Amino acid sequence: MKGLLAVMFSLGLAVMGCGNSAKDVCNSACTKLGNCMSPPWTSVEVATCQAQLDCSHADDNPGHCKNNDSITNCQNDCLGRDCNTYVACTQGCPQCQQ
Repeated sequence: MKGLLAVMFSLGLAVMGCGNSAKDVCNSACTKLGNCMSPPWTSVEVATCQAQLDCSHADDNPGHCKNNDSITNCQNDCLGRDCNTYVACTQGCPQCQQ
């Protein structure tokens, strides 16, 4: 799981913070990745992902990224993708602009 968390950090999921739905998108991203794994992650592994990405505080810093809404919207749109295209979709999302 550590390798996937490194990918998620590089995709900007860990810093997306600040949008109205950033917490939900962060939590859903961990669930999505967990469901795409073979075998699927347990609920403990999903919770570990959410804790390591600090999803519970994703909405706490409204000034972190100037383009947070774009990041959150893109990440949210990617959640609807199948497992084969999910990571590629998130890699196309904008990076944080401070």
